Amino acid sequence: MPGEPASRSRPYAELIRILGQYKDTKQDWSEIDTLAIERGLQILIESVIGLSPYVLTTCFGINVSRSREAIDELKRLGELTPEEREKLNKIIGFRNILVHNYLNVNENITQAIITK
Repeated sequence: MPGEPASRSRPYAELIRILGQYKDTKQDWSEIDTLAIERGLQILIESVIGLSPYVLTTCFGINVSRSREAIDELKRLGELTPEEREKLNKIIGFRNILVHNYLNVNENITQAIITK
């Protein structure tokens, strides 16, 4: 369908814009703000994580079951630098904290991610 990729990315662009509004408000976040920011980060991270197996399958015909495997494979293929791989693995780790330990997320880490 014409225009479909842009319409799919629109919610992500809107989410990035909204999260960007918090960049200069480091200590002014309410509990609701913090929870919304964490959920927004989770959504964005999951979309990035989901792309790695998709790219691997679509571009290279390689199927993997885990996103970390896909990232390792993309590095092996030379599509990611070691630094990019390390950053993506940290992002996946933060997503796991958000998903599995969301009530105990260190707010300082969340603030550092948003304000940098």
